[in-house]
Amino acid sequence: MSVTLDPERLLLKIARLLRAETVQASGATHFVVDTNGRKELFVLSERELSTIQDRLGSMDVFGDTALVTPVSYEALVSIESRFGGFSRGFARDGLTVEDVEHGLTYTIGPASDEYTAFLLSNPTSRDLPYIGAGLGVSFVLAATPPATEPQEPRRALDLARQVIPRAYTASVVSKRNRTAAQLNDFFNAFLFHLAYNLDIAVVQATSLDEYWRRSRLARTRKSRPDEIAPPKRLYVVDLTYHYQLAAATESPVLAFLSLYHVAEHFFEAVFNEDLVGRIRERLTNPGFSQKRQRDVLQLVKEIQTRLRVRAETVTFSELEALRLTLLKFVLFDELPDRLQRYDKGLVDHYRGSEVAFCGGDAVDVTDKDTANVALALAKRIYKTRNAIVHSKDGERAKFVPFKHDQVLAREIALLRFVAEDIIIGSSTVI
Repeated sequence: MSVTLDPERLLLKIARLLRAETVQASGATHFVVDTNGRKELFVLSERELSTIQDRLGSMDVFGDTALVTPVSYEALVSIESRFGGFSRGFARDGLTVEDVEHGLTYTIGPASDEYTAFLLSNPTSRDLPYIGAGLGVSFVLAATPPATEPQEPRRALDLARQVIPRAYTASVVSKRNRTAAQLNDFFNAFLFHLAYNLDIAVVQATSLDEYWRRSRLARTRKSRPDEIAPPKRLYVVDLTYHYQLAAATESPVLAFLSLYHVAEHFFEAVFNEDLVGRIRERLTNPGFSQKRQRDVLQLVKEIQTRLRVRAETVTFSELEALRLTLLKFVLFDELPDRLQRYDKGLVDHYRGSEVAFCGGDAVDVTDKDTANVALALAKRIYKTRNAIVHSKDGERAKFVPFKHDQVLAREIALLRFVAEDIIIGSSTVI
């Protein structure tokens, strides 16, 4: 699929991102950025814009996040390291590696002008105003002291690249024509070498929609520091650890499993609570008699049905425990609206689609029958979790990293709202 750039759309996106006023003058668009009374001027000339448009017109999109030509491959990447400062500096300063023998040049660092324009003009970047409403522009400009003397306006794309969160790419440039698949193989080999030699995880983003996920969440939350109120509740610390890990990671797998652990925390307690309630209800029923063998056998049968003994260990149905946990904590009446505000297409997606790689059940979160929603939702979440954890060779319900990341990413919003209800529902007022 070739890339078509709409110049007017790009200029509008840059203005929204920078929260700038625009002025057309001297063959360029001038972006006037005002932060705390300090005005700065950034420009994008018509010549630059035309060059970018021509270059993008010669490129194709490979997968969802790579721009390719017969001699180049550039894709969005996430960079993780145990040493945060190192990974940020590494991404900011960039790295170039030459392979003279095979005529290849590998690069990692800030996105190119073409990729920055592609990222900004892509339909998935619909929530850019919410990025600009945060610390982005103010933080970047605050790190640059004001000039003591008049200077030439700076490039708008340079500022945009700094404001867009994690706008890093890796690329491969070849001296001779190659197929997109060949360039992709070289690209992945480069990422592995970086991980092996530098002990950092550099992973290609598999979905632009997922890339913008965090900025979409800002639409439903207080994203400005001056709007944050002090906490009024105390939360179960183990749960907040899992939630924080899910929020921090770029990996859909780790995010999903971390959020699943929030629900899993209550499985045994909620299941036992339900079982004890059922037994107490049967024991106190006026029709029950401990002297009647039939009644006692029915009670034993119910307990056996709900519990299993394996290797001298009593186990229970995780699916049933998940269903009960959802019923106990999830605010089902609020869930559809929260999903709609996050992404207008998700409610219909969950209603009309199973999880492709595992057959996770479709769920209509707008159904007024809470029992139906809880059961379908539990099946969808549990089947997805099993496909991730039990990815044995030959299994039909098997999750394949990277191949299925984009599918899994659409499940994270649903599980995140579920996890938030569980964390808040199990908290105590200060």
